[in-house]
Amino acid sequence: MFSSAADPQHHHRAPPEAPTCKINMGDQTYEWLRAETCQTIESASLTISVGTDARPLAPPLRNSISFECANEVSRIQAANCLQLAAATQALRHPWLNFDGLYRLIVTHDRSSAIQANGHHLECIGQSVEDHLQRSGACAFPTKHGIVVILPLRILAYALEPESETERQYGLTTIWHELAHVHDLTLHYPSKTGQWPPVKDITTGQTRQSWHEYFADRHSHWPGFSADFELQLANQALTKALASRSRPDIATLMTRLASTHGRLAAQGLELDQAAPELADRLNQLRAKTAWTACAAQLDNALADVRAKGRPPDLRWLEVDLKNFQKAFATDRL
Repeated sequence: MFSSAADPQHHHRAPPEAPTCKINMGDQTYEWLRAETCQTIESASLTISVGTDARPLAPPLRNSISFECANEVSRIQAANCLQLAAATQALRHPWLNFDGLYRLIVTHDRSSAIQANGHHLECIGQSVEDHLQRSGACAFPTKHGIVVILPLRILAYALEPESETERQYGLTTIWHELAHVHDLTLHYPSKTGQWPPVKDITTGQTRQSWHEYFADRHSHWPGFSADFELQLANQALTKALASRSRPDIATLMTRLASTHGRLAAQGLELDQAAPELADRLNQLRAKTAWTACAAQLDNALADVRAKGRPPDLRWLEVDLKNFQKAFATDRL
């Protein structure tokens, strides 16, 4: 499952515009939310200025954005925001591209969007029920390309934030899912309908740690706060220390990989950004094993950037298993 972190806000504001809904109650197909049948918004022309020179810029998301809304101005505003966010991300990370994007579906009704595209999730072995228990954005591969489901409230945070926390959450979540588009396109064997790739012998946990590291490495803007992600990593460490269970250790590995990606985007080490969390890890013998995992993540990223192909994650898998074993038997 490839999704954003939990919403840092305890409340959900009403979206700025209420979209119209056309639910087919006969077979519950929700045609306006199905990736294959949803209407898309024609891309606006963009320009990029460097000094006094201005040149056209191809909309990076093409005509892949869908947002069923009664207000045409709101539809265009939403599409323009997403195109500009993607253009900004691509300018900062020129090795990213979003050619593999099939649909980016903006919706006020996330649950209906998940159900409408449940057949795609089932084809890749993901549980619709698990997705319905979450509330954030998500990205997943299909035989047509990558589908992103973006709750309207997240776009509202980026467009009309009530606080800097909301603005940063909205923008980084959009960039996070777009980074997944690039990463999943590399891993997904287009047109075959098979996931994971036939030749990929790594476990789902290894791929999950890599995907979240990659997405956070390419979605964090310098100067943005990483406090929320660090809080999640701290909570995961506390829970894993209490239970020593495989699922909780797996969650911790994903959180640590995500946090490493976000801090590395700022050129920071964990002890600089989060001394308390670093100190807790330093008390564990498993800390050495995690340092090896972090190095493997960075090596894999260098390989992706240099060769433009999915990384070989076998050595990362070895080090993650070493960390899991060390952590399960470690004692403070």
